[in-house]
Amino acid sequence: MENDKVSCRICANQEGWKRPDGLDKSESAGSYVSINGFGHEEWLFNFTQTIDSVKYGFLQPINRNFDNYAGMTFDVSLYTIQLSNRYFMGEIVNCRVLDTNECLTVQQNLRSTGILKSMAEDVERIGGNPKLITEASAAELVNVAFSPDAVRFFEPARPVPRSHKASLASRYQLLYEGAPAAPQREAAARPFAKNLSLRHRPAIEPVEYDPLHDKLQRALVEALRREHGYEAVAHEDHHVDVVLRLPTSTVFFEVKGANTARSCLRQAIGQLLEYSHWPEARDADRLVVVGWPELDEDGKDYLVGIRRRYELPLYYRTLGRETGALGPEH
Repeated sequence: MENDKVSCRICANQEGWKRPDGLDKSESAGSYVSINGFGHEEWLFNFTQTIDSVKYGFLQPINRNFDNYAGMTFDVSLYTIQLSNRYFMGEIVNCRVLDTNECLTVQQNLRSTGILKSMAEDVERIGGNPKLITEASAAELVNVAFSPDAVRFFEPARPVPRSHKASLASRYQLLYEGAPAAPQREAAARPFAKNLSLRHRPAIEPVEYDPLHDKLQRALVEALRREHGYEAVAHEDHHVDVVLRLPTSTVFFEVKGANTARSCLRQAIGQLLEYSHWPEARDADRLVVVGWPELDEDGKDYLVGIRRRYELPLYYRTLGRETGALGPEH
């Protein structure tokens, strides 16, 4: 029996839904998110917070009618609103809605493992009220469960078609796939609508800390030391995540915990170029981006093209999020 297919809105987030980003949520005026500065779904894809390889998260559209959805399993398409534009950013297959008892059990586990404390600290970091996490009911913290492997991220995000129900929905609600939205007249060309004024975000410590990054970095160091010996591998060497020094070559590795290989490449390439080519920097013979997502065929073609056109020794390797297994170069 196939799962019902639904669309579900989540609040905007520039941190990959790993933690609250502290950015303006005013597009959702009057909502919990805009009032409190964060949404409980902003940890949805923080895969360092899994329990027995299962990710527990929160979806506001489920929360609105939790008792009706408890025990059901959906294939969920997730969309968000950014600068008044709507985008599908990914999907979760076999996303199961918890029941009340399961929510209570997970809440206790989050508390005992320190995850709840970490979430409260994330909220405090962006200037929010941590009691909204520590004193929340169980079903306000988690209401769905899924495997991290059941998530597919769209890179780039896909615009929501004007014929789709999600193009008109004004609230956080679960939208069953089926009849399209009512036809609309073709809109006139829109003016440039971005806010060009200076904007401020709540004070946040100017330190980048991503637990998944640290976990991957440690796994990479261990994998390389097993293969090449302890002394050949250094980490945090002149800002480079990991350096492998072989008798005839030097390799720089930059680790990223982004949700897609494309995002990992985008975030890492500039850093690797700077570390290797800035005046007085030390040259590397190979530059390797490391991330947990698999690289698809388009990504492989992209890197082959860069190497051919620019003669840049740039590669990508996958590192298993749970296993720590290091994949081949692409």
